[in-house]
Amino acid sequence: MKIALYGNMNNNLFSLSRYLKEKGYDVDLLLFKSEFDHFEPGADSYEENNCEFIKKIDWTNYSSTLNMTTENEIKNLVDRYDFHIGCGASPAYFAKINKQLDIFIPYGSDLYKIPFYHFNFNRVRKLLKDYNLSKLQKKGIEQAKNIFFDITNDSFENILSKFNITGKRYFSSIPFIYLPEYSNENIIKRLHESSFGEVIKKFRRENEIIFVHHSGHCWKNPQSKFHNKGNNEILIGLKILVQKYPQMKIKLVTFEYGLEVEESKQLIRELGINVNIIWLPKSQRKDIMVVLSLADAGIAEIANSWFSYGTVFEYLALGIPVIMNRNDELYVKHHPVMYPVFKATNSIEVFEQMDKIVKEKRLAMEVGVNGYKWFKEYAIQKPLNQLISIIEKSELGKSTSL
Repeated sequence: MKIALYGNMNNNLFSLSRYLKEKGYDVDLLLFKSEFDHFEPGADSYEENNCEFIKKIDWTNYSSTLNMTTENEIKNLVDRYDFHIGCGASPAYFAKINKQLDIFIPYGSDLYKIPFYHFNFNRVRKLLKDYNLSKLQKKGIEQAKNIFFDITNDSFENILSKFNITGKRYFSSIPFIYLPEYSNENIIKRLHESSFGEVIKKFRRENEIIFVHHSGHCWKNPQSKFHNKGNNEILIGLKILVQKYPQMKIKLVTFEYGLEVEESKQLIRELGINVNIIWLPKSQRKDIMVVLSLADAGIAEIANSWFSYGTVFEYLALGIPVIMNRNDELYVKHHPVMYPVFKATNSIEVFEQMDKIVKEKRLAMEVGVNGYKWFKEYAIQKPLNQLISIIEKSELGKSTSL
């Protein structure tokens, strides 16, 4: 059986392809022409990034490409494979040739943005093209045989209710961090190989407490409620913490990533906490993970409650305790066992959880260790087993029909 994985937003499918190859499957990772540089496979591995199983295709998430790509061109590519896993606009390409994706693994905007046509008088010439993309994306999602998309919050679930999904939805993430890449042994090696290695080791030596916040900066004028990360609440919480411990050397490491980096820098100046902030440039995951490995705690999103997403899972994969917004009532039905976290929804609660980590380092370490155990069992092994079961049943069904 030949398996194709279409697209690689957030490096999700690169990680999955590595797990599948590890299990002996014949896999090709097909990168869209529109992939961001920091989500190329080379951004998530020091070793496996120029391999034969990684190929470039001309697909993008844009309407112009979809409309210019003929049905024959899509068929000629798709027919080379027996099993199809996709993200991004891959459902639209499959719908264009009336074929079903075996597994759709959305990452966000391919669910809440691409399938919904937005009329805009300033883009009249693009209206029909955009409409076609939205129509085909919605059709492709609704016809996908299986969807892996974990339970979210009420706002996002309301969007999902607009689809007439005919396939089976798995309320699970996928194994989108390849753990062997970031084992303790490898992280120690990467401290010598990463461009941030010596820098972060110096910060570690010079400071008593290091927090890391590597979500994109977006809080003042977010494009939508889903884009809001609540970075301002974190910065204000940090201000309260350093006021309580004026003699303690406390740092927050963050990255120049997101649409409102300058707004965050201005807020930092207003709060007078410049000395407590370490800015690093927009970076690749393999370098970010090196930075995270030396942190006392990570801070994820504060504005919205989510359960499974890249930022928090990157912390869990390294056994780092997490401060985040998580409303457990939303998730308990599908996740009766949850990873331990320090919960916060505003600046006061961020401060309180930071303060707890400062005062109770042993507790923080236990939270990190238990978070890693949960992650390995429920975010790697369980969904991987589910995916493999679907693949195996598909292969059995095809051989039986022959």
